[in-house]
Amino acid sequence: MTSTGVLHEFMVDETLSPADLAAREWDRIETGSLRSDEPHVYFFDADDGVDWDRIVTSARYESMPGLFVEHWARKDGRDDYAEWLGVFARHPAPNLEHLAMGGYGDRSRNAHLGAIAPAVRALPRLRSLTVAGHFDEAEPMESEELTGVSICSDSSAETIARWLSTSTLPALSWLQVDATGSAERALGKLGEGE
Repeated sequence: MTSTGVLHEFMVDETLSPADLAAREWDRIETGSLRSDEPHVYFFDADDGVDWDRIVTSARYESMPGLFVEHWARKDGRDDYAEWLGVFARHPAPNLEHLAMGGYGDRSRNAHLGAIAPAVRALPRLRSLTVAGHFDEAEPMESEELTGVSICSDSSAETIARWLSTSTLPALSWLQVDATGSAERALGKLGEGE
C-alpha cells in the first residue's frame, strides 16, 4: 500500500538529523570516489530527482575541493549537466577548485551543458574545469583563477574557439579540446587573436 510507504518515509525523516538526511542524499547519488573529500557520481538517473536543498546545505558540499559528475543521465539517453551548473550558480560551493562534468564517450560528447558562465562566476576558487557536451548556449566565461580547461564536445572546434576567444581567463595556462573538426587550426587562430 503506497500510504504505508509515505508514512514510513515520514517517520524515518522525523528521526534523522539534517546532517544525516544530507548524507543519505549524497549516498543516493554518489558511487564512490578516490578521495573521500571529492565526490564522484559515476552514473545517476537524473529523472529520479534530487533533494538539492539537502545537498547544498551539507557540510560535504561546503567543503569539497573537487567534484566529478561522470554521467547525469536523462531517460532520453542524453547526459544533462545543466541542473548541476544551475545549482552552482545559485548556491556556490565555496571551496570547489576542480570541477569535471562528463565522461568521455559519445553519451557525454553531446550532453546538454546548460549555462557554464554563471557557474564559473559563482565559483571563485575554481582552478580547473572539465566539461563534456554540446556548446549551443555558451556565454563567455570570466574567471581570474581558472588555470585549466578541458573540453570534449560534438560541437565544432570553431564554435569552441569563438566561445573561448570571448571569454576572460587571464590565468589560463592549459587547454585541451576534443571537438569536431580541426581543433589545432581553430585554436591556433585563437592564439593569433582572430
